[in-house]
Amino acid sequence: SASVEVARPLEDVWAILTDYDNLATHVPNLVQSRVVNGATAGPGVRLFQEGAQKIVGFDFRASLTMDMREVLEQPGTEAMALQAAEKLEGKLEKLPPQLSRGASRVKLPPPKRSILFELVESQFFSEFDGKWEILQVGKKQTRLFYEVFIRPNGPVPVMALEWRIKEDIPLNLIAVKAATEKLATSLTLTAKAETGNPSMARAEPTVDWEMTETLGLYIKDV
Repeated sequence: SASVEVARPLEDVWAILTDYDNLATHVPNLVQSRVVNGATAGPGVRLFQEGAQKIVGFDFRASLTMDMREVLEQPGTEAMALQAAEKLEGKLEKLPPQLSRGASRVKLPPPKRSILFELVESQFFSEFDGKWEILQVGKKQTRLFYEVFIRPNGPVPVMALEWRIKEDIPLNLIAVKAATEKLATSLTLTAKAETGNPSMARAEPTVDWEMTETLGLYIKDV
């Protein structure tokens, strides 16, 4: 597991992570990602992915199908907030007016969204379960967290695979961070350019992930 801070609101990070058919554009070593037909265990989508990477000098390719379940709010958040407000109101009646005004501010939990994924089928893994978690930590600041538990099938060098995954998880997070911030910048430039503002024509050149496929160029600006 690992986490990274993203200088964008929660909705921007969510837009990248839930663009399932285009995840391979942003995530290193992910060859393809697409939504497939099939009943899921609950609300969500069924996703097919294929990845490729080098392990101990050998090219390793693996594919799997997962159920992705989107959780838009922390369970019980609204109920807990309402209960806290009701309890607080009862206490405010006993306080002097000058104190009750300051105490009436109920601090709600920060916005939070998750994508829980669970393995459905794979020739290469018997388990591939985890989650993406997005937590709003500021007005335009988000913490992105990724966690995965993997159990391989067949004659796979387990220790080498574990090492490779530990190396890749931070890089994947950095790539999603870069894609989110790049997308937000591109949308801002497009919107301002459409207003006829000539200054928007002088935008800084951006790296095209599909053209270069070089994560180092992304990391350089992070």
